[in-house]
Amino acid sequence: MIANVGNKVKIDYVLEVDGKVYDTSFLDVAKNSGIFNVDRHYGPLVFEVGSPSIIKGLNEGLEGMYVHEEKEIVVSPINGYGFRDESRIQTLPRKLIEKEEVDLTPGTKLRITTQNGVSVAVVTELTEDEVTFDLNPDLCDKTLKFKVFLRDILQ
Repeated sequence: MIANVGNKVKIDYVLEVDGKVYDTSFLDVAKNSGIFNVDRHYGPLVFEVGSPSIIKGLNEGLEGMYVHEEKEIVVSPINGYGFRDESRIQTLPRKLIEKEEVDLTPGTKLRITTQNGVSVAVVTELTEDEVTFDLNPDLCDKTLKFKVFLRDILQ
């Protein structure tokens, strides 16, 4: 069977960024790479090829793969998480954020609802009156190197 847009697939993967493991579905790789997270479930990822929840470059790289095939997929920023956009850096009055009872320090990650849905924002600067946060994805400007193992096509 060959993966095509619309197929539900099950994959395992290792994602490297700048030569280091950034994410993986393998428990042993996560532990050996120092990225293990006790709150995370490790195991195959199941999704529909072409789904907007998966970056374009990975979707395109999966098309035409056979079940049990292993492939390296390199994704440029334009087909991944895009490029840094200075307009995605926002400053709001601190009182708006603090009423949510959030501990604010530089590096704090907040879930913020915008007109485009829910985004993760990282606090970059604090003053007495304002909070500046960055809505750019962590992986913007990055080339992503996936090692993908197509386990199964479910439909």
